[in-house]
This record gives sequence, structure tokens and C-alpha cells, in this order.
Amino acid sequence: DLDTVRIGQPVRIRFSPSEDGAPVPTFAPA
Repeated sequence: DLDTVRIGQPVRIRFSPSEDGAPVPTFAPA
């Protein structure tokens, strides 16, 4: 969630492959 990044909490971004082949960024709490 981009709002979490903007607030400044530590987050982890993971790129997950999606069905159409393009990686999708997934935000998770660090």
C-alpha cells in the first residue's frame, strides 16, 4: 500500500509474478 510508504513505516517490496507475466509489486510490513 503506497500510503504506508508515504507515512514512513518500514516496508518491504516484493515483486510477485502475475498471470500476464508482468511482475506486480507487493508491499508488506518489514
